[in-house]
Amino acid sequence: MSNKDSNLAEVFEESSAAPEESAEAHYNPSHLWKKTTQPTKGLTVEGYCALAEAASSAFSQQITNHLQKNNLSYVAISHADFLDYEQSTQRFKPWFEKYCAARGLNPIVDICIVGPCVKTIESAGRKMTYGSQEQIEGNLDYLRAMPIVMRPPISRAKEQGLATLQRYMRAAEYSDNGQQRPRKNCLHTPHQDTGHISHKTAWRINIPEGDMKGLQIDGELKITHVDIMDVDWLTRKFLDMQRGALSAAERLAPYPNAAAKMQNYAHTAQKWSKILYNRAAWDAGMERFLASDDLRIANRPAPHMQIYRELKADLKLIGCNNSQRDAIIQRVIDSGAFDPILPVIKGQKTVVSIRPEIAISL
Repeated sequence: MSNKDSNLAEVFEESSAAPEESAEAHYNPSHLWKKTTQPTKGLTVEGYCALAEAASSAFSQQITNHLQKNNLSYVAISHADFLDYEQSTQRFKPWFEKYCAARGLNPIVDICIVGPCVKTIESAGRKMTYGSQEQIEGNLDYLRAMPIVMRPPISRAKEQGLATLQRYMRAAEYSDNGQQRPRKNCLHTPHQDTGHISHKTAWRINIPEGDMKGLQIDGELKITHVDIMDVDWLTRKFLDMQRGALSAAERLAPYPNAAAKMQNYAHTAQKWSKILYNRAAWDAGMERFLASDDLRIANRPAPHMQIYRELKADLKLIGCNNSQRDAIIQRVIDSGAFDPILPVIKGQKTVVSIRPEIAISL
């Protein structure tokens, strides 16, 4: 288990890289996503994981070919190397710069591509709530990769990074033959439950060789942005806390008071995952991709100081003691979510490390 895991997330312009389509008003952010199932039918979870392993190299080549075709520079990081970030005490951007320096790579690129990664059988099995064949075949992330759009070190870095994000998302929605890929665009419409924003597309991969030659699998390409990487990690841990609390509530059903306490923990964890992720997305300028002014109004975050104070109050309400509360607050500070008010916070408490290793137990 990693250090972090043991402690404690549109309006598209036309692009020359993509075919023209109907008016923006007809854009469907979930085009075919829920209807898409794996092209190879009848396998078990174990079978699809094996198929993903066989397709991994071909998926990687497909992604890099697509980046080159769209004139996007990139650094590719294996999932095994990326785990070093996941287990480190650094924020992503300085970690990436050190990673590149150690390998003689130029860190000034459009995209950092992580993966592909093959889902473990255990992890894939956790998604199978009912374990039906329909659900097994409907899972699109047995094989997945994550391009991170970087921000260049120039005066208009934020604008250029967001323009690259927009262009890459648009291009990823189309296959080489011009067909729209299944997509789930949560930058256009935020995820209702988690509030996480990302852009996912399903890519068809043909197994080129070996015992599974000729079979196909759909891999998931999840596009995200460098400015939300650390908060994304944090809010996924909040959602882990939510799932853990809900599981505990089920086990404690014979004890209503204890079960209710766990339910309250779960609600609070989900609530703060959404609040912190949304605040980070707005700080990164990503609200511009929302589908409408109504969505921008509905998702406009509170000021940082208000969020900071309300988080402290909520942690007290769910029964965290002072050391637990301070450790969780520190975690949020370390993610960068409160960077704009850090001088004020530092006046209230001492900030020592980037990601302190303090165990939080619900």
